[in-house]
Amino acid sequence: MMPAPPRAGDMGTMIGWFDRGRNVQARAPGEESVENPALDKHKSRGLDQMRDRLGDITKQIDLRIQPDKPVRILEVGCGHGVALLELDRHYGRQIKLFGINKAWTHGNLEIMRSLAEKTPEGKDIEYPQLYYFDVCEPWPLPSDSFDIVLSQHAFLWIADKIRALEEINRVLKDDGIALLDFPVRKAGAMSKHSIVIQVGDGEIPILDDLKRFGNISVKRLRVPVLIRSWRWINRQLGRKTGESQSRPYIEMKKSRDFDFNLEIVSATRFSDILPGRKGIRSVYRVRPAARIE
Repeated sequence: MMPAPPRAGDMGTMIGWFDRGRNVQARAPGEESVENPALDKHKSRGLDQMRDRLGDITKQIDLRIQPDKPVRILEVGCGHGVALLELDRHYGRQIKLFGINKAWTHGNLEIMRSLAEKTPEGKDIEYPQLYYFDVCEPWPLPSDSFDIVLSQHAFLWIADKIRALEEINRVLKDDGIALLDFPVRKAGAMSKHSIVIQVGDGEIPILDDLKRFGNISVKRLRVPVLIRSWRWINRQLGRKTGESQSRPYIEMKKSRDFDFNLEIVSATRFSDILPGRKGIRSVYRVRPAARIE
């Protein structure tokens, strides 16, 4: 039986009470729609999942609300836009929403409309403006244009993570803030090889490299152990059901002097290295100094 819909303005996860049996699958322009038995759960993360990865983002939004000046919010890797739709339900015209996906098939307005139509507020929703481009390339967005930038799952799948981080800094307003689920776990954690910085024959941990930037701070959340998807990892670490784990994310403010001075060497899918692993491994090296003629 489908659960009762949340009350108007409730911050509960919208996707939890949608009829998942008849969602429209993304299609290229000109093609016919096909019925999709279920939305990709990784592209359908709502505010509940975002809160588990980035903390309570509504506090940052509330601090920036002003009369007749909507808070401009950008989500990198917005997928099916569930979190953005929930934010619109809660804040309405107090915010202006934007989303980035790499491809039309990763999430689009057609899917968002099919989701919103199933909610009591569906007709009153202002849909986000969507952009489609590779975030590893220069972004076709103006500098100093967003109050808040969010990303709750995308960075693990971005090939050039450092370039994306630099572009986020560029599009932030001077008083803006970015909350990012960035792979920064310490040595020994499962994602320690998500970003590798080669220096000679050694490596610099990404956590140590981030410390040289005054505009970046690593935050940590205590979240419950995920029983199913993290069952093997928890067994290796000796965790028991009911315990909590520390989940890191980064909080980044605008900096006018923000350059990692790194160049990407390679980007490899984890599944090509370790079967069953997800995401992309990004390897960097310090950018060679400009030659003096």
